[in-house]
Amino acid sequence: SQQGLSSVPSGIPDNT
Repeated sequence: SQQGLSSVPSGIPDNT
């Protein structure tokens, strides 16, 4: 995924 604002359970910031 792209690095964004929403933190996903994976630990890395994810932006859809």
